Amino acid sequence: MESKTKRQIEFADKWRHSSEHGASRNGSGTFWAVTGFGKTYGTIEQIVKPFLAKTNSNYITILVAREIHYSHWIRELDNHLKELSNRKRVKVVTVQYLIKNDLRLATNLLIVDELHKFYGEEYIQYVNGNYIQFTYNLGLTATFRDPRGRHKSLMDLYYPIDVITQQEALEKGWISQFTEYNLTIDLTKHEKAEYKSYQDAISKHLPKFGEHGIRGAFLCHRGGKGKRGRNQSPQQWAAQYAMFMGWTPEMSPNHNIYKLWNPSIIRGYARQVVENLKNINDFLYNNGSKYDAAIEILKKFHDKKIMSFGQSTKFADSLAEEFNKEKLGLAVVYHTQMKSRPLRNQHGEFIRYKSGKRAGEVKKFGLTSLKKLAIEAFVNGTANILCTASAMDENFDCPDIEVGLITARTSNPNKQLQRGGRIKRILPKDPNAVMLIINLYCQGTKDYDWLRISQSKNEHYVKWVDSIEDIDFTVHTSEVYDITDI
Repeated sequence: MESKTKRQIEFADKWRHSSEHGASRNGSGTFWAVTGFGKTYGTIEQIVKPFLAKTNSNYITILVAREIHYSHWIRELDNHLKELSNRKRVKVVTVQYLIKNDLRLATNLLIVDELHKFYGEEYIQYVNGNYIQFTYNLGLTATFRDPRGRHKSLMDLYYPIDVITQQEALEKGWISQFTEYNLTIDLTKHEKAEYKSYQDAISKHLPKFGEHGIRGAFLCHRGGKGKRGRNQSPQQWAAQYAMFMGWTPEMSPNHNIYKLWNPSIIRGYARQVVENLKNINDFLYNNGSKYDAAIEILKKFHDKKIMSFGQSTKFADSLAEEFNKEKLGLAVVYHTQMKSRPLRNQHGEFIRYKSGKRAGEVKKFGLTSLKKLAIEAFVNGTANILCTASAMDENFDCPDIEVGLITARTSNPNKQLQRGGRIKRILPKDPNAVMLIINLYCQGTKDYDWLRISQSKNEHYVKWVDSIEDIDFTVHTSEVYDITDI
């Protein structure tokens, strides 16, 4: 295996001489590397430490998009930057904190973790030099290219000066070998009918918005900004579209155009489209047949360390609850909608307050405590199943996860790559171990389209199967046919 440290030194050298690698100046650009390579550690060792050592007046700001990213960087800096005087010159901040407190910063070096999180209209102001002034800058990401092309506006400051692909990382042993499956979920007769009813409602009303399509329906239902940046209420958009279709405020209610195209009617069309799109999402995120398959997979691989991803906190809660009833292991849940609740100790008894006015009462644990305890239990091995929605798609490093179960998705390829990246880290107890990624999708639905689009950036072969029995840890590189079955 080629030294990962050697490659990290190489990317740091490219950053220092980034004008030779496509950037507009030295000390500027993006390190675009597959999840699991070690961007955080490499940045601390090869860029942060040398930059601080160069002069005592150098300060570094690490900008992150979410609280979990903040905790990750604080932990890594505390572990690897022991010199207190140096540690004080590195600040980690969340963009939400800066926005909430209306802060502007100046720093010598700005490091932007998960750069792709900052492509939106509001966040981009904090990385493009408007709200944070910097002399040098470095972006870190596993998914630089944005499906909507928003990365293009940052190419001058954050040009990708070095790229480590999944293929390079696999060949050089920096991430684990893995195999990925797409498992078909057959819908029941009742489920097919339910899904069709949502589709029919959309097909009936969406054509009424013509070339404006879904965007037009959303504007007439929820309001918002149009293509030219005009921000209007749903009533205003509906009135504008009604006039486009020939309606006028003075028109008689008996007029045919009034009956079909007055603003209230248009808002009704829009509501049908938007609500049934939501119904389809909810159906695919919480599908019963998919849930049954997920439980069977957790049971089949119950002796492995598994992380499940989805789009529904309710689905995650139900998975953990059902698996724990089987008593084959312990599942914990991590998401942002967890409600305060009591917990039991190792003896099965409720944890109680030990002192104060509430001594002896059953203690309820809040969201922050529940999230922290869930992560601790999964990392230290007390729990072997971690059920999530989408809060843990990025910046969660647990190197001994063996199975990733993706129960629901969007069509975003970057989201799929990030989730897969949680599973591809080298297993400490067995560097040659193969990891397993399983995608569930409902046949004959939008789920299939979303899956195909989300996997469009894959660099590896994915095997499509119809049965859980066909899923194992065999690495597949192409489709294999048994000619004796022909």
